[in-house]
Amino acid sequence: MGSNTGTLSSLLNRITTSRNNSSSSSSSSSPPNPTGIFTGSSAYSSDLSNAITRPVNIASLPIQQLTNEQLVIGSTSQMAAADAAIASTEQPFSEITQLYQAQRTAALQYANGR
Repeated sequence: MGSNTGTLSSLLNRITTSRNNSSSSSSSSSPPNPTGIFTGSSAYSSDLSNAITRPVNIASLPIQQLTNEQLVIGSTSQMAAADAAIASTEQPFSEITQLYQAQRTAALQYANGR
């Protein structure tokens, strides 16, 4: 177990040293790229960009569909709430209309002597 730890430590040191050497040599010729995204230009850069962008866009389609469905569901539930509010408002008007009609009928019957 101890030899594995030493070997692992040795590998990590080599990787770190290699990174430090390559970054110090490349930093003198080009600005640092903290994001790690290829930003250079070449004959193949647009092809590489397209090759990366297209699958990412395709992969994001299900997420976009779910977002759209949530918007539809949200607006549907808002419409249902609005319908319920309108229905609760219609009931008193309906009762007022029925009361008016009953009073009118009674007034007409009284006026006609019935």
